[in-house]
Amino acid sequence: MDEKILDMRRRIDLIDDSLISTLEERLGIVNELMKYKIQQNLPIEDVEREREIINKYKGRINPDLAYALFTIIFEESKRGFSGR
Repeated sequence: MDEKILDMRRRIDLIDDSLISTLEERLGIVNELMKYKIQQNLPIEDVEREREIINKYKGRINPDLAYALFTIIFEESKRGFSGR
């Protein structure tokens, strides 16, 4: 296979690893936040905050991608904490 393609794929793999590591870190912090909100009897969901985050990144990437990506992240973040 073309060496240039292999090099770009290796770079993409490194970025993918970084994305996953960062997502794991984010989910860990969200887990701590959710536990704190439960202890303080605060609502789990903050729709305004979610909207702010999506709007923050809509100008940097395709708006539909920003919406889809963060919707999945928000859903995963709240999994296991719904109904509280």
